[in-house]
Amino acid sequence: MQDGRLLAELRQHYGTYYEDYLEWAAEREYPEPEALLHYRQALIGWYEARLDEDDPYTGPVFDYLTTVAEYYFRRGATSPEEELSLGDSPLDHLPESLPLDTRGRELLASLKARPDCLELLLLTDYHRLETGVIARALDREAELEELPARIRACRYALEAGSPGGALLITP
Repeated sequence: MQDGRLLAELRQHYGTYYEDYLEWAAEREYPEPEALLHYRQALIGWYEARLDEDDPYTGPVFDYLTTVAEYYFRRGATSPEEELSLGDSPLDHLPESLPLDTRGRELLASLKARPDCLELLLLTDYHRLETGVIARALDREAELEELPARIRACRYALEAGSPGGALLITP
């Protein structure tokens, strides 16, 4: 369930921590494109962690962003426990991974090939946000009238490029 107050904070946090986060990533010599992807992922993770009804994350936002981004950068390490201490930390609030079948992996690969569509479809279909909220969250308020058509075009392109037929609701 979405929370307007937390969505407003999410948007504010994007700008508030952006420069510090990029500096943090540069100090570790992480490539900027990947660092930006992990920044957005960590912000969405923070939002979801704050919405957790049983155990919401209440710690510092920047700590959450950098800890989770570090985890994403080190996913290929031998094990996360060896690289980062687990316990009462942001890592206790990571979104759980879902196992994907072949078709799901193909869909994910198609989405990753279209980063703009990935972001729009996640916010629309997974987070079930309204178009106006998405426009504000992505600083695309000037595109508010065109955004529904863009979302439909993303769905269509994703479905048309998927082997084996329909995956999503048709536009």
